[in-house]
Parts: sequence; structure tokens; C-alpha cells
Amino acid sequence: MNKDLACVIPAVVTALNPDNSFDSTGMRKLVRYIVDSGMKTLFILGFMGEGLTFSREQRREIIRTAREEGGEDVSIITGVFDNATELILQHARDAEESGANYVLTTPTDFYPLRDHELEQLFTDIADQSPLPLIIYNCPLNSHYVSGDLIGRLSHHPNIAGVKQTSDLLKLEQMQLAAGNREDFIILSGEEFNYLASMTMEIEGFMLGGPGNVFPNKCLRIYENYQEGRIKEAHTEYQNMINFLFELYALPMDETAAIKGILEISGICGRWMRKPIISVTDDEIRAIETLMAKYQITLD
Repeated sequence: MNKDLACVIPAVVTALNPDNSFDSTGMRKLVRYIVDSGMKTLFILGFMGEGLTFSREQRREIIRTAREEGGEDVSIITGVFDNATELILQHARDAEESGANYVLTTPTDFYPLRDHELEQLFTDIADQSPLPLIIYNCPLNSHYVSGDLIGRLSHHPNIAGVKQTSDLLKLEQMQLAAGNREDFIILSGEEFNYLASMTMEIEGFMLGGPGNVFPNKCLRIYENYQEGRIKEAHTEYQNMINFLFELYALPMDETAAIKGILEISGICGRWMRKPIISVTDDEIRAIETLMAKYQITLD
């Protein structure tokens, strides 16, 4: 198995300017903040990174910026989402040229696909991609890659794993389907299952909101659990999750709320790619009130 996937992996937001252009300075500050916490692998241009909203050149610039700031010791997974096999492969080739180590994609989403078409899609991508592929079972995509299909695809030498963002039952089904293969990893993509998935011996964890704002906390939870300090891990996890439950209940986009915290903390701006609405000044104050309630400060 690729050891750089058996870890905690932040799904990094993309820093933007008020005019919706890419903010390379803010992105560098965010990547530096996360890497300085001890994170060794980053996932960029995912759902949290608004990956589908950027042009080819913008995607390349974002990957290059993360690579330059993260340094050569950091592994980079990049989303290559699109709606045709050749377009996904085009993004995969761009990702390799820009410094990524892995590519990750959902199924295409515009047309319905049958199981044999899904299998052909991922086989074609894996056959031709210059980088190892991670399959993403995203609940917002119209397709679901079944356990049986993952079991077959797990034997492809250029498919490194699957990111499963769902309940624990589906996560367990993926484990059973893939077996105990050393060259294929199941990645938990649901932050609210972070601690519970550790009890299932899941080895890789992609974390959206908390991976951006609490990288130190996420690593402490992981290390405490791995070293047998279960109570300490649970206490810190529960505090983090209670805060996130309330944060995500606020009437705003979840990624926008995370960017609001990053702006409050002086890391990067609140701005979202349109048409998603960025948080307002009043919403920033609501986030600050919630942070004070839970005594939240970024480490």
C-alpha cells in the first residue's frame, strides 16, 4: 500500500480573492499552516476545494502553488472531476505536469451510467493516467460505485484506493469487497465518522472542514487513538464535532463557513466561487460567537 495514503489527509479549500480570482498568497499561507501542523499528504481541488469550478489553467496554477509551498516531501492528491473520460484524463496529465502524486475522481455526473459503463470509465482512466487513481464515492454524485465493482477495480495496478464518504455500513462493505489488499486503501471521507472509522481499522482519513481549521487537533486525535489514549482522543474529538454540528447548522454553505473561520484567523479570505454566496459580515460575527462558545482558536 502507498504509505502516504495511510494517514490523515486534509481536503484543502481554495483561497480566493474578492473578485473570484485565485489567491496564491492566501493559498500558500493555508498550505503552510496545514503542513506546519505535521500533515504530510494534502487533497486539493476536491469538493471542499471547489474543484469543478476552475479552468484547466487555474487548476494547474492551484496545484503548482500547493506543490511549491508544501515542498517535495508532501504528497498531493488532486481532484480531476469532469464529465467525459478524455477530459478527466486531460486533467490527470495536467496534474502530473504540475506536481501532483495522485489523482482522484468521481464518476461522470451528467448522463446516467450502468455498472459496466462505470467499470469501463475507471478502467480507461487507470489505463491511461500518468498518476495512480483514487475513486471517489461522493454522496452528491448521481452514481454510486458498488462494493462488487470496487472489488474488481481494486485489482487494477494503477488504482490506489477508494474514498468512501458515507455511513459506516457502506465503509465496511468497501472493506469487505476489497479484502486485505496491501496495494489498495479504503479512505474514510466523512469527518463525523472520523473516530468511529478508526475502530474499524481504517487507515486513511480525508477530512474537509476540520482538516483546514484544526489540523493539529485532527492529528492529536489520531495519535492519541493509535497510542491507546482512547479517552483523550474521544474527548477532543467530541469537542471538535460538537462545534462543527453547530457551525454546519448555521444558514450558510459549509465550505463558506470554514472559509469564514480562516478569514477570522487571518489565514485566507472568505470568498467562494460564484454562484455560491460567501459569508456576510453578520455571518462572520455569528461564527465568531460560536468560536467563543467552544473556546475555539486555531493552533
